Amino acid sequence: MSGVDAAAGFAFQHARAAVMALDLLHNADADYLRVEAANDIVDAEMISSSGALLRAAQFKRRDVNYTWGEAELVAELVRWSAIAGNHPGSTYEFVTDGRLGPTGRKIREALDAARQGDATLITEIATRKNATIEPTAIARASIAADTPGFTESITYCLKQIEAHLPNVSGSVEAEERSTQAVLELLFWIVGRSGDPDPSKRTISKAEILRLLESNFEYVRTLTWSQALKRQLLDSVVRTTPGSFELTCRPTASGPDSDWNFIENATRRNDVVLLSGPTGTGKSTVLSQAQSRAATQGELLIAVNAEDYVENRLGSLVAHGLNSIEFVGAYSATGIEALKDPTVTLIIDGVSEIPKQPRDALGEDLRQLLATDSHVSVALAGRDAIALRAVLPRGVSVIHMQPVPLNRTARKKILVNGTSGRIDSSFANQLAARVERALRSAADNPQLFLMGIRMLSQGLGDTDPAMMYSNHLRALADDNGYTEISIYEAGLGLAFANLATTHRRYCDSFEWNQQLSAAANNLNDAGHSITTGELREFGFESGLIVRSGRDTIRSLHDSFADYLAAIAYKRRLAALPPSPKSDDTARLKFLAELTGVDASLAELVSVYLPFLCPSISQYESRDPEPGWHDETCRHLSHLLPNRTARPRIAYWTDTTGRLLATVGGNVDGWIGPSTIDDVGADGRTFLASNGPLTTATNVYKLELSRVLDREKSPNSPVPPTDSVTIDMLTSYSDDLLQAVPDILHRVGFSGTEDLLRAIGPYRIQFLLGGDPSSSDQRSRPVRYRYLDHLPNASIVLGESDEPGDAWSGSARVDSFLRRDLNDSARAIVTEAINSLAEMKWL
Repeated sequence: MSGVDAAAGFAFQHARAAVMALDLLHNADADYLRVEAANDIVDAEMISSSGALLRAAQFKRRDVNYTWGEAELVAELVRWSAIAGNHPGSTYEFVTDGRLGPTGRKIREALDAARQGDATLITEIATRKNATIEPTAIARASIAADTPGFTESITYCLKQIEAHLPNVSGSVEAEERSTQAVLELLFWIVGRSGDPDPSKRTISKAEILRLLESNFEYVRTLTWSQALKRQLLDSVVRTTPGSFELTCRPTASGPDSDWNFIENATRRNDVVLLSGPTGTGKSTVLSQAQSRAATQGELLIAVNAEDYVENRLGSLVAHGLNSIEFVGAYSATGIEALKDPTVTLIIDGVSEIPKQPRDALGEDLRQLLATDSHVSVALAGRDAIALRAVLPRGVSVIHMQPVPLNRTARKKILVNGTSGRIDSSFANQLAARVERALRSAADNPQLFLMGIRMLSQGLGDTDPAMMYSNHLRALADDNGYTEISIYEAGLGLAFANLATTHRRYCDSFEWNQQLSAAANNLNDAGHSITTGELREFGFESGLIVRSGRDTIRSLHDSFADYLAAIAYKRRLAALPPSPKSDDTARLKFLAELTGVDASLAELVSVYLPFLCPSISQYESRDPEPGWHDETCRHLSHLLPNRTARPRIAYWTDTTGRLLATVGGNVDGWIGPSTIDDVGADGRTFLASNGPLTTATNVYKLELSRVLDREKSPNSPVPPTDSVTIDMLTSYSDDLLQAVPDILHRVGFSGTEDLLRAIGPYRIQFLLGGDPSSSDQRSRPVRYRYLDHLPNASIVLGESDEPGDAWSGSARVDSFLRRDLNDSARAIVTEAINSLAEMKWL
């Protein structure tokens, strides 16, 4: 181990020693902790006042890609066994942040049995490995895998110290004093662990108590400075970038090429919103942006909204600073950093937290953005509507989305990921197979990589839900677990319960509660599973991870949604009674797993009408006369009240095909018939999937009819500069009115969501060229879409802003000849397709 690995290992060891030092406060017999025992076997020793060893611990870090196996663990136990006889009353812990492999878990099970008095299993393993162990010593040994890493351990220490601080005036003082105490404790551990004198490598309980009782009149603070900023930038630069680069793009048409990366957009005064469905690479985009910006000397502080505590934005920023490198930052440091206009704050997962903390975050952001000098701000999450709602209405935003993977990018991922071991032609074949299986889901980097793995293991082409199923089974196989369906159901029930509060995360205490409830539910259903087994599978398979501030979550939010859908499928959890946009991924997984029955179709048509196109793809029901009434019921939800439902006839032709005719002569379930009988003037299509599919087709026809209006006349040729300005101003004013007019005409279910999904549509122009030109139509013009644009600023003659501040460029003539209604329809159509999560209209 060397370089970064060695540094990470030492950091983990020191953080776990800090946790153990604070454990002195909970052990009446313990007097002091020694770091780095003389025997080079134990990293920390808890010792009594009489000098007896009470507890010994060895701390080992392991990369997430590797596990602990039998051979390594037996070697550690042999080393402990050699010295254990000198300490008859002590216990030994092998502590790692890594996972146990199948053979590693057998060692832990054998140790558990030995502590219960049965050393048979551990003795058999030792004999097979030709290892010498003392059974009575081994009976005092244990293995703690998947313990919190450096950041989580330090967070635990902060919470422990805060709980023990006497005479605290408030939360800010508690945070400052606890941070100072943790830094001092780490200073002791790092400094003393290298002392050659064993008696000087100790930290006493009395020292820790004095440290906690210290109540300085002035609390030493870590101030925000250029030196601290440089230290953090250097730390970011040292991080390893991803194996492939993801780009993003503004949702407004005609972006400049410089806008491929989000950090370019954050250099403006606008707030950047990055949205996209689960798995489209938002977090990867942000991480890569942080790394790229650091090489240019620009600091991006990335935080997660899940770590936000109401009215404590400074504390969230401090957590983001400490996540880059633990520098002992706390709220005062974070508040100062928020005033630095050269820094960008990126908050991920904003739309995924419940409404109450999201509203509180919005208030904090409102106050921040109202100050004269503040950081640039970017918000990320699945739901663009929720992101926009967090900000004050008058704040100008740039809405961006990750660029879906195209064939070239997919091939590059494959070639790079295999270090060139496969050629471009074979990579092209693999990419094509995954694209056929996943359709639009192949745009999702995570799903694409899972699909490649499944193909390489001979599991075949399939749909997204089956990809997740196969991936989970591969994880279980890799880690030696059987009966994956029970573990899948238990974790799914936990995530389904969390989903009722619009969360995919919780802390350790609540996670154990959720797993306990899930285990009880499964046992009542006749299965045999324990809370500990569910927890163990989640952590040791790598499916469940513990992130900063003791936040438990799935490896990726999409796994939480898939697992919740499993619970819905098996009737372990009820579907949400009134689903919202946050539920769409779970419902899509459910549709892929089970198809679309009448109850799911009803929920979607009532509450998520624009999700009907993607959900109905998985409808496959046996035809029966009740389809007609169900189709009419769906249309009663989808169509405006003022729109008369068209006649719908289900009938079969001479070949036995089931067809539906909309707007024909008859209405109902007709049976065998002809096109002349049902009405040749109607629209006829195959109707083999189900009533929701038919209703969705009618819904599309009606939307298209409403959106398809007469074209607006071309504008006359402007003779002068002032007329050109007037005409561009009129174009902006007319567009501002045309979009709401279309929405009013639409009047369909979901229009409120549609209105929120539409980005800025007030257009601003930067008019260039010679104002005295006789050919005003050829003058160059830049344009962009903004909220709350004052009339005097619709057409600018000059601007100090950089070129990438504008969405696109054209000639004046392109707007004078452009059909205004077409532009308005394009804006509304783009929003509808965004809500449908596919190109539907």
